[in-house]
Amino acid sequence: MTKLPTVKNFDASKVMKAYSGKPGCMCGCKGKWSYRPEAKGPGYEVDRSDRAVNTVARNMQRFVVENNTAMKLDVDAKCVYVETDRKVYAVYFD
Repeated sequence: MTKLPTVKNFDASKVMKAYSGKPGCMCGCKGKWSYRPEAKGPGYEVDRSDRAVNTVARNMQRFVVENNTAMKLDVDAKCVYVETDRKVYAVYFD
């Protein structure tokens, strides 16, 4: 498995969609996806809210600071994420 680069921060205004949920699956069955109003959606009705996306981004950044950890950067998926045994935060820039 390739080790992914890590980052300590990101520009939340560039985030187009965000996920917050339990680990194991990110289809939405264990958490919630949020999209900016202008973001391309998955083709069905989704929550479109700048506030919801910003909340996930802030919670993710707060978690990183409080736990002195780094976020993983997945260049191919254009996302930054952090995963623990109880929580997954992910933000996508495209």
